[in-house]
Amino acid sequence: MQKITALVRSGVIALSLACASTAAIAQENPLSARSEVLPTALANLTDKGVRLTFLDERGGVRGYLGESRDGKMQVFYLMPDNDYVIVGTLLRADGLNITGLQIADMQDRFAQFRNEVEAKNADISTPQTDTPPSPRVANATPYDQKVSAVPVVVEPSPVAAVGSAEDKDWSKSDAYVSRLAKETFLTDVAKTAFFTVGDAEKQPLLYMVADPNCPFCHRAWAKLQPLISDNKLAVQVILIAGLKGSAPKTRSILAGKEPGRAWWLGQGSKDGVEVPAEPAAGTEDYKRADYYLKLNNDFATKVGLSGTPFFAYVGSDGKLYSAEGPDDLAGFLDRLMN
Repeated sequence: MQKITALVRSGVIALSLACASTAAIAQENPLSARSEVLPTALANLTDKGVRLTFLDERGGVRGYLGESRDGKMQVFYLMPDNDYVIVGTLLRADGLNITGLQIADMQDRFAQFRNEVEAKNADISTPQTDTPPSPRVANATPYDQKVSAVPVVVEPSPVAAVGSAEDKDWSKSDAYVSRLAKETFLTDVAKTAFFTVGDAEKQPLLYMVADPNCPFCHRAWAKLQPLISDNKLAVQVILIAGLKGSAPKTRSILAGKEPGRAWWLGQGSKDGVEVPAEPAAGTEDYKRADYYLKLNNDFATKVGLSGTPFFAYVGSDGKLYSAEGPDDLAGFLDRLMN
């Protein structure tokens, strides 16, 4: 368990520094007062002075990080019958180290708590400005090509906040290795009517399929914008219309002279921002925008998209990673950002 101990140390230390009394935390068992409601298998551990921190539940078993009085750490898994505890590492059928992911999630929670405490205790707050970059816009496919329209029906998927994992021997991204063929995906995505926000020539490139009426796309974009502002990321946006009422908004944005800037300023990417009316039906602008929309919808159908937002990228290891509304956006991006 040496690796787990190393992983957790920084999080435990950070949490202790953020609190008023390190000694009080070290002496208090966070679950001791609840021993009467704990399963006997766990209560026996806390009675022996083991401090337990709940990780999460995977595969029907609940994971806990335990620290003994002498500082040794082990991960315990409570079986579904509540009568047995197993000590060790939890692996998924494909070999993914679930225990490592759980430890990293706990680190992220500690780091978030520490940041919140430091923010509350700060004597001053520094005002920040948000100057939008000049988006690079590209419509990759000529208008004179013909495509067939295939309707796409998608449901929005939730995403989590952006953070980071700290151990580079493994990565949270490993859970998102794509089943799509990389070369085929890259060929197909290059033929879409996309716009790029950020400098894709200098920054890591993330592909994003979004629907202007998808609230989870809006939340995800709010997490990505600071990374673009800090010149840490570029995002290639492929707009589709799978939700009710999305098509006019998508055509409006794609018909504009600067769709990337419109998206950056909130059109289709932020709740409450009005999107201008689409071009009049039958006009050249309408036909062009409708062509782009059908092209992107075809791409979404070919990829097998069933929810938005959809993300993909080629990681530092050369593998393709993809996910629809990943539960942990930070973990998903790890192989791209680090």
